[in-house]
Amino acid sequence: ESHVEVDLNSNSDADYVMSQRLKTGIRITYFFEKAQISVPVSYRLEEDGVSVTVEVAEIRENENKIYQISLLPFFASVENNTDSYIFVPSGSGALMYADAGSRSQRLYSEPVYGEDEGNQAIYRVTESEKIKLPVFGAKNKDNAILGIITAGAETANITANVGEERFGYSGVNATFNLRGKGAYNIKGNANTNNRMVNYSEDIVGIGSATVRYVLLSKQDSDYNGMARYYRSYLIDNGMSRAENIPDAMITILGGVKERRLALGIPYYTLKAFTTFSQAKEITADIVKDTNANIAVNLKGFGESGLDCGKYSGGFNADKVFGGKKGLKEFMDWCESQKIDSFFDFDSIFFTESYKDYKVKHSAKSPNDIRAKHSEYDIVKRRLDDSNQSYLVDRYSLAVSANTIISAADKLSLKGVGLSTLSNVAFSDFSKTEYYNKAHMSNDVKGILEALTKKKITTFGESANGYAASRLDYVFDSPTHSSRLYSLDKDIPFYQMVFRGYTGLSGGVINFSEEARTEFLNSMLTGTALAFTLTNDYATELATMRKHSGVGSGVYSGISEDVKNFIKEAQPLYKLLGNATAEEYSFQEDVAQMVFSNGVKVIVNFSDKPVETELGLLKSNSFTYSGKVGL
Repeated sequence: ESHVEVDLNSNSDADYVMSQRLKTGIRITYFFEKAQISVPVSYRLEEDGVSVTVEVAEIRENENKIYQISLLPFFASVENNTDSYIFVPSGSGALMYADAGSRSQRLYSEPVYGEDEGNQAIYRVTESEKIKLPVFGAKNKDNAILGIITAGAETANITANVGEERFGYSGVNATFNLRGKGAYNIKGNANTNNRMVNYSEDIVGIGSATVRYVLLSKQDSDYNGMARYYRSYLIDNGMSRAENIPDAMITILGGVKERRLALGIPYYTLKAFTTFSQAKEITADIVKDTNANIAVNLKGFGESGLDCGKYSGGFNADKVFGGKKGLKEFMDWCESQKIDSFFDFDSIFFTESYKDYKVKHSAKSPNDIRAKHSEYDIVKRRLDDSNQSYLVDRYSLAVSANTIISAADKLSLKGVGLSTLSNVAFSDFSKTEYYNKAHMSNDVKGILEALTKKKITTFGESANGYAASRLDYVFDSPTHSSRLYSLDKDIPFYQMVFRGYTGLSGGVINFSEEARTEFLNSMLTGTALAFTLTNDYATELATMRKHSGVGSGVYSGISEDVKNFIKEAQPLYKLLGNATAEEYSFQEDVAQMVFSNGVKVIVNFSDKPVETELGLLKSNSFTYSGKVGL
C-alpha cells in the first residue's frame, strides 16, 4: 500500500469543535470532517500552571489513521532576538539561542529515552547521547516555562523550531507517536533497494498523553530554576536522598567470547580479562593508596561475558572467572571493607533461550517479526548485522524481578547491576500496551521497587530518568548533549537534578579522548570519578569494533593515573558531602557551580590562565571556596 503522511492543524483544519466543562478546566474535541478523525484534548488548571492531555483512548478514526500528534507547538515559546533561549534535555542538557536573521532556522527533534531499540533505523547519521529526561523549557526574557511529560513520555519526541522568522518566535513541544512505524528494504527488479514503510494497525495503548506546563517564579526563570523544579517534582514522586556519595565508581570487565578453531571447525570459548581474585587485587590497590570511598560493578562475568548469550548471562558466575565461590569471596571482602559491590545482569538482550526467556517469545517489531538489535557501526554509518541479538518480550521483562531476586539469593549478592535495564527503552508490538516503548518506565520502576523491598542495592549505567530516580548508583552520567548542529550550549542539567539523590558519577575518564576534561566535568558537578578497568586485554580484540576500547582499561597501565585523579578530587568531595548542585553559570571556557551548602567550584577548561573571583586559575584546572559558607 502507498502511505502518505498529511499534516492537519487544529486551528486551520478542524471543521468544528465541541467543548465540555471539567472540574478544573475544559475538554475540547477537535473534529476533522474530511479526514473523519476527532481528537479530544483536556486542559486543566493547576496551582502553578496547566496540564494538557490528549485523550488517546477516546480518539476516533475511520479510514485515515493518526500517526503523530504534536501538542501546543508554541505554548512554550520565546521571542526571537531577545535574551531568550529554548532548553532541551539532549544528553546532559542543551540550550538553543533564539536568534533569527543572522543564521538559518534551526529544527530539532529527538526521541525521549532514545531510539526504540526494538525498531532500529536502517541508517543513522551518527551515534549520540540520548534524551534521558522527559522535560523541556523556554526562557523568554525575565519569564520561563517548564514542560514535564507526565504520561506517555516513552512515545514522545521533543521537538523545537528555533529562529523562525515568519512568526518571530521560537518554540519547543512534545510530539507523541501513536502508531509504530517500521522501515525495511526490498530488492527491486533492477536489483535496487526500495525503502518500504509499514505502520501498525492499532493505536498505542497508553490511554492518555499529558504535558504539565509550569510557570516558574521570576527568581527561578532560567535553566537552574527548571532543574530545581524538576528535582522537586521527582522527590514528590518518590525520589529520596542518596545513602552514599562515593569518591569513585568503578566498573570491572570480566571477559568475552573468543573464536577458535579445532580441526578447522570454529567454536567459541570464554576468555577472561579479569578473574574475581584479580578484581579484588585491583580494588584493594586503589583503596590502599587512596582510602577512597568507592563502589564497584562487575560486568561481563556471566556465562557469555560481555557478549550476548543466555538471558542475563544465565544468572550465573562463570567458572573461568572463579565461579560462584570466587564471586562470594570478592563480595564478602568488599563488605568487610565497606565497599558497595554489584554483579551486573544484561536483562534486555539475549541470543539463546534460557528457562522462561525464549527466543520464540522475544519482542516483536512493527513488521510483526522478532525484533533484533545490531550494534551501530559509526564508520560505515549503518547497523552491523554480524552480531545480532534479540530483545526480551516486555511481559517477561515486567515480571523478571522475581528471577533477579532469586539469582541474587543464589549468588549471595547484596547489590545488582542493571546496566541495560537502566538505559534501554524498547517496544514490543505483540501488545498495544507496549507499542512505541510505552510503559517502559512503569516496568523498570516495578523491578527496582521489588529489589529495594528485598534490601538489594542497585547500580545503573547512564540511566534514563525513571531509573535514575530509584537507583542507588548511576555510573557514566551524560556530560554533553547529542551535539547536533542546532544545539548551541551544553549544560549539566542531568547532574543538577540527581546530584545528592543518587550516587552519581561523571563520564568514564579512562575511556575519554580528553581524560583531563572529563575529570574537570566531574569536579564542576561534584560527581564521582568513573573508571572502567580490566586486568588484561587480548590484542586481537582491537580489530573488533565492539571491544576495541577495552585496552584503555588495563589497570597496570593506568593505575597511577586512576589513584592520582582520586587523590586530587577527594578534598572537594569531602567538602561537598551530599549537597545538591544549585546554580550553574558559564562564560566562554570558564564555568562555575554553586552547591546547596555554599561551596562554589570554578573550572577553567581553556589552555590559558584566567583571573576569577577565587584568584588566578591555571589552564585545565579547578578551584573551590575554602570552606562551607563562602
